Amino acid sequence: MKENGFLVKIISSIVMVFSAILFIIPIVFLFINSFKGQSFIEKSFFSVPDLESFVGFGNYFEALIETDFLFSLIISIFITAISVWFIMFVSSMAAWMISAAKNIFSKILFFFFLFCLAVPFETMMFIFPQMLRYLDLNNPLGIIFINIGFAIPFNIFVYSLFAGLIPANIEKAAFLEGCSPIRIFFEIISPILRPVTLALALINTVWLWNDFLISGSVLGTASYKTLPLFIADLGLYQSSKPGVFIAVLVLSLIPIFVFYKRFNSRIVRKIEDTIKTGE
Repeated sequence: MKENGFLVKIISSIVMVFSAILFIIPIVFLFINSFKGQSFIEKSFFSVPDLESFVGFGNYFEALIETDFLFSLIISIFITAISVWFIMFVSSMAAWMISAAKNIFSKILFFFFLFCLAVPFETMMFIFPQMLRYLDLNNPLGIIFINIGFAIPFNIFVYSLFAGLIPANIEKAAFLEGCSPIRIFFEIISPILRPVTLALALINTVWLWNDFLISGSVLGTASYKTLPLFIADLGLYQSSKPGVFIAVLVLSLIPIFVFYKRFNSRIVRKIEDTIKTGE
């Protein structure tokens, strides 16, 4: 049995290392080529920059100054931050009320959200953009509304699984002490659900940051674009400057990598604190 367990660990380690290498290699070559001159990228994409091909941070400066990268970055940060905040707030409170109520109405509402999980955006992508244009919401605000609407069912489902594990005696004791439902949620329930909130916030942020379908169908040919739309347009119209395009790709990876690194450590720390508290 011990030999089988040791063999499984070795195989799983080899698979993880191989998967990590496959994931890292494209990023490494993107980073390397972002320091090359425009004419040298196509000629020697897999080579390290030498004295002739090395241009320093020229591609990055050109990407920041001569393109709309910073404007699109601000648009993406605004949409993602506002959407994730409302998704977390509404989903956590709704899931707690559904789990705490335990009546026929809450069960119907829970199954309604389960049904919404089965409805992909592709089935609505021709309806919502027309509705938003009619309401003059084919802008970042309209994207935020759609993001919240499509993300809430999944987040309520996950929150409900964990909110149902909270002992009802805690809520009853707080209510007897004179706490209002709002105070119970913010001072008792929300801290208990914080590890789940951090994990869901990370998942939603990565999804919304990289979203192309929703933002593309809503914004269309608008003058302001999210970062994925901006990158797609830049790839079409900046084919003569591959170095600038690659620099934009590298710059677009930095914010989500920093966010992921920060939140991943916080999630692990919260889980460790929860385990220690349980012990």
